[in-house]
Amino acid sequence: MLDVAAPEAFFQGGIDSFLEDWLETGDQKRTSHLRGAWRRDLKGQWHAPEKARYSVNSWDLVEGKRSFQMRTRWNGGVAKDETGPFFFMTAGGSDTTPTTENPSTLTIPRPHESRTSYPRLEIDSFDVRRSRRS
Repeated sequence: MLDVAAPEAFFQGGIDSFLEDWLETGDQKRTSHLRGAWRRDLKGQWHAPEKARYSVNSWDLVEGKRSFQMRTRWNGGVAKDETGPFFFMTAGGSDTTPTTENPSTLTIPRPHESRTSYPRLEIDSFDVRRSRRS
C-alpha cells in the first residue's frame, strides 16, 4: 500500500518494477514477488490491483543486444502461498523457462477485496541531524 501525508495526493498510471542483469549473461536467477499493493482512486477508495503486465524487452532480444541472453530465461505468472495469490517474475538462471507469452497480462480476481486490511503505520520517533560538509 502506498499512502502519503498529503490527503489529496494521487498517483496516475500503474505499478511498475523490473529485474536488471548488469552483466548481461542471464546466469543469475532473480525473482520478484508483487503482493499487498493497494492504490487509492480519486474518490479516496482503496483497490488491490487485479492485473499485471510482464515482458522481457522485446526490442532488445536479438543477438548483440543486452537482453539477448534473457530471451528464453524468464518466467512470469501468478502463484499462491499461505498469504494468498501474488504476481511473480523470474529472470535468468539456466533452468528458467517461460510458461506464458512475452509480453503477457496476468490476472488475480479480487471480487471480495474492497479495502486494505493492513494497519496504518505510525512513527514512534524521528531524529534529524545536520551533516558537515568538507
